[in-house]
Amino acid sequence: MVDYSRADGSRNHKSSFDKAANNIIKYVEDLQKSYNSIWEDLEKYRKERAAIIENMIQILKNLKIKTNSPLGRCNNEEINTELNRIINELPFAEKEEIQLSLVKTNNRYAEIVRLGAKLDEIAEELAKLHIAEKDVDEEVVITMPQAKDDDLKQVTKIKKAPKTLIVKLEERLNSNKKTDDNTEVPADDDLLTPLKEAAKEFGSDEEGMENYLNDMQELLGTKPEEEYIDYKMTRGMTLVELAETVYEDSSLWEALYEYGNNKGVLDRKAAEYGLTKEEAATDPRCLEGVTLQIPLELTTYVERPLRKTA
Repeated sequence: MVDYSRADGSRNHKSSFDKAANNIIKYVEDLQKSYNSIWEDLEKYRKERAAIIENMIQILKNLKIKTNSPLGRCNNEEINTELNRIINELPFAEKEEIQLSLVKTNNRYAEIVRLGAKLDEIAEELAKLHIAEKDVDEEVVITMPQAKDDDLKQVTKIKKAPKTLIVKLEERLNSNKKTDDNTEVPADDDLLTPLKEAAKEFGSDEEGMENYLNDMQELLGTKPEEEYIDYKMTRGMTLVELAETVYEDSSLWEALYEYGNNKGVLDRKAAEYGLTKEEAATDPRCLEGVTLQIPLELTTYVERPLRKTA
């Protein structure tokens, strides 16, 4: 314990604190500088690629050739599949131009993927410095002298994920993991298998589920006080469906989109496919293979007008 009554003790403590704080500030500023620089490079490749794709779309439109899927909404693999399917139907000059454009598109996509991986690494470094948000539980009740409920301008809505969060999500995702021949695909990291077996012994009562949850947390190395769970998504689910599965309220997709690191991850996915935020929420491609932060308590705010008084 520092003796703050002594000048040297107080000054040395402040000096130490300032040095540590400045080091952290410099570290974050360097991360931000690196992120912005890489992001600008990525955006350059993304815009160039989008322009090339738009030019190919115009060529096909002029030739009155239709693709099975709109190229502007296809991922890179789908674009290659579509164009290779119709390439031999094109006149020589247009065929040459499409082939050259396809090479340019693939080269830029490779750069986007490479730079995107660097952005993810920087975002993960920043996430290590995550500062817990102020506990909103203390702010839920707003006291106003002689005020009635409909007088409140802003109210806080807190939606808690069910205790069966991971189980429900795992079951939902596994139910969608089918191959084209309708055979089951083994789960990537099925850590929950032993706990699912153990859950049968606990039954469905609240105390049994609490024991099940504690075992799950021990196996997965999580702690009850964690604010969110990092979960790697698989194919076959949209953000709207995820909100419905976890919180039993599909309207919470936007709050889930904006939560923590999710926004950066999903913004990049939306940009990759040329989608708006609303379109990305209903497109399963935007969740495939990404790791999302799923909060155990998701807080949203809704505006309520003040009641007019005479």
